[in-house]
Amino acid sequence: MEHAGLVVLRSPSLLALVDPAHGGEVLELTDLRSGAGLLGRVPFAALPPTVGAMAEPDWVASYRGGWQIVAPNAGAASAGHPVHGAASTEPWAIEELGERSIRMRWEGFGLIAVRALTLDDDAVEAAVEWRSAGPEPAPVVIAEHLTVGLAVLDPEVRLSLPGGRALELPDDQARDLAEALPWPDAALLDGGRERADGWVLAETGSRYLVVADLPAGRLEALNPRSGLGLLLEWDIAALPYLWLWREARASGGQWRERTEILGLEPASVPHGAGIAEAIRGGHAAWPTAERPFRHRLRVSPIR
Repeated sequence: MEHAGLVVLRSPSLLALVDPAHGGEVLELTDLRSGAGLLGRVPFAALPPTVGAMAEPDWVASYRGGWQIVAPNAGAASAGHPVHGAASTEPWAIEELGERSIRMRWEGFGLIAVRALTLDDDAVEAAVEWRSAGPEPAPVVIAEHLTVGLAVLDPEVRLSLPGGRALELPDDQARDLAEALPWPDAALLDGGRERADGWVLAETGSRYLVVADLPAGRLEALNPRSGLGLLLEWDIAALPYLWLWREARASGGQWRERTEILGLEPASVPHGAGIAEAIRGGHAAWPTAERPFRHRLRVSPIR
């Protein structure tokens, strides 16, 4: 169902609000059994997206929270690609629409992407396919930029992974993964270490981590007081890394020292330095018209 340019998908237990005109993002995901909104939101009004915006402040100015696919670039503006990739803010054309599903298409930078969002009885699944628009392969770097908000975070959240190694990243640089520590510890930029599997919302701070060497694509984010949370399951062969980004009233500027949000982001690359660095490091995918690059992410509420 379409409503004021937005698309509402609904199953017996979930409602998803999708905005094809703004990166095809899932703006809201509501658990109808508990009434809880599961995705993160930001405490400021967003501007319309700036198509082709190269600078991060422009991307943030139109950011509303929720769940985007950041591609064909993930992270810093690089090699002519805007920050977080043009597909994260440009319109996606609706190819098919049903009560529980939508299929959308985006083209740019020599690529054609098709993204299908489908609700079953108790989960939403994103299935994405990338092909080159011409005879030559074109590079793509991807992160599923999903955030959770206060229903899961307040007063604290616990993160469960099947393993891996973690380290803190600079915002726009790569870092040697050999420095990563076995989960649940993370190697910090200052040489220290901290546990990364829990976060108390009352503690002001900001952190950007990557987890590598995951044995499986599975993450539970759980509020131990309420029992509410999210389970993420994804194709580890296509998205072998996990970005963890948390913000609790620490960053100024457009974040206004008021934002409280946590990003849970399966990714194809172990940093946010942009597509040029991903190509140098061998982390970019190169789909062709005959050999597409595909990935899936399934998101289920925990009650």
